[in-house]
Amino acid sequence: EEQTDIEPIEAVVTCKDGSEKIISWGFISTGQVDCSFGLDLTDIRKANEVLRQSERRLSEAQGLAHLGNWRLDLANNILEWSDEVFKIFEVDKELLPLSYESFLELVHPDDREAVDQAYKESLKNLQPYDIIHRLLMKDGRIKYVSEHSETHFDTMQKPLYSIGTVHDITKIKQAEEQLNELNRSLEKRIAERTEELEITNKKLESFNEVMIEREMRVVEMKMEVNRLCRELDREPIYPDTERAVNPPNQESKS
Repeated sequence: EEQTDIEPIEAVVTCKDGSEKIISWGFISTGQVDCSFGLDLTDIRKANEVLRQSERRLSEAQGLAHLGNWRLDLANNILEWSDEVFKIFEVDKELLPLSYESFLELVHPDDREAVDQAYKESLKNLQPYDIIHRLLMKDGRIKYVSEHSETHFDTMQKPLYSIGTVHDITKIKQAEEQLNELNRSLEKRIAERTEELEITNKKLESFNEVMIEREMRVVEMKMEVNRLCRELDREPIYPDTERAVNPPNQESKS
């Protein structure tokens, strides 16, 4: 005879100890035998809720860190991204079928070959994959991301799948560039100031040489005046100059 199934009905049941359980009630009838059953879903529902909370916390943490994770099934070329990776790449996850090739299309054209080569080398050498590369957004903006992954191999060293992370380091790169620009500006200003100081020092040296030469000429003139005074049996007009040029100990020796 025809079997009749009734869609299970879930209900919350209060136990004798006051606790509550979620029970799924079902009914099957074969015409000869009627059977009803109850399935305790309490632990399953609790586990599902814990899992949802864990996934939500993970998503929130990845959002704060701008860090996402991905998995690439190499046998079927299926790429899976966490929500944060979609946000980093600014891609609608409902519109894009993900594969290794679709990922490469999102990499900056100037970095695409290097990224592809680095990943293939990691598979060939059974080594982790680490690289920093750029993303070219639709509006022309450029993002920087840091990627790290490890690949799992079978006993024959055939790659099975890769799991990895992608970290949006755009703000870090921008800060580094601003710091480098500041350093370049400071170095330029220091170089310009140093050149100005060197020019000023040369001018001062030249000025000092002129002043010394003038001073020497004045001394010579005063000494000549003193000599003429002696020839005329008159006291020297500039005795201090003579004492400065010929200190007393030298005059006594002479």
